[in-house]
Amino acid sequence: MHVHGSNTYFAHEAGRPAARMTAWLERSSARRADFWCAVSRYAAERTQAIFGLSPVGAVVYPAIVVPEESDVDPEHRDPGKVIFTGNVTPKKGVVSLIDAWAEVKRARADAQLHFVGPTSARVEGRPIVEYLLNRLPDSIRLSVSFHGPQPHSKLREALDRARVAVYPSYSEAFAAAPMEAMAHGCATIYSPRASGRELIEHGRNGLLVDPDEPAEIARSIVRLLEDQREAARLARAGRESVAERFSTEAAVRPVHAFFSECVETYA
Repeated sequence: MHVHGSNTYFAHEAGRPAARMTAWLERSSARRADFWCAVSRYAAERTQAIFGLSPVGAVVYPAIVVPEESDVDPEHRDPGKVIFTGNVTPKKGVVSLIDAWAEVKRARADAQLHFVGPTSARVEGRPIVEYLLNRLPDSIRLSVSFHGPQPHSKLREALDRARVAVYPSYSEAFAAAPMEAMAHGCATIYSPRASGRELIEHGRNGLLVDPDEPAEIARSIVRLLEDQREAARLARAGRESVAERFSTEAAVRPVHAFFSECVETYA
């Protein structure tokens, strides 16, 4: 079993009860596994506690293709472009991000916020895009764009042009979106919750912000928009850390070791 979170896991993370039948099915399935690994240390510990499992066999982080360094040029970045990539849904912290945006615009008139990813979620009976835009003053709504799902080539282009990527998420097993932003040399703001600290060390290879604190999110975005040298430093360190720990070359070793041990032990 390879744990990427589950319905029961995310229900616990959100502080709400899981559906009884779903929880029973997932627990029963998990307990039948002869071996199991997880995509993060946090997801492993939470899943073990929720389902009463034996200790995890391995933490197998996701892998990512890291672009060549020559393809990541900080000079080509839009100085006011901020990007969020992934599913536009409340658990990803997008409401707090929108609530932070007015403060960002007061500090940087050229700031533009781009959402790239599915927008099918609904909040309080309204489409997520409508809900988010209605939280903004009329005067700055045009600074926010929703692009919907895009081909991966377009997503990579957007990450290559943005100055800052921001993901104030409430819950992840292990998020691929901030990892991909870092791989593309984009200064990245993420969340300390769940597995966030397994990807980013605050102030060294990115920034961590509390998703319940829009003012903190705004300050971090403005800091990176106004200080190009700091943004470039964090972007460079972020890319290097992802290349070292999560490139396909680095990630294959623990995968091979875990499954080899499973085969040998089971035999």
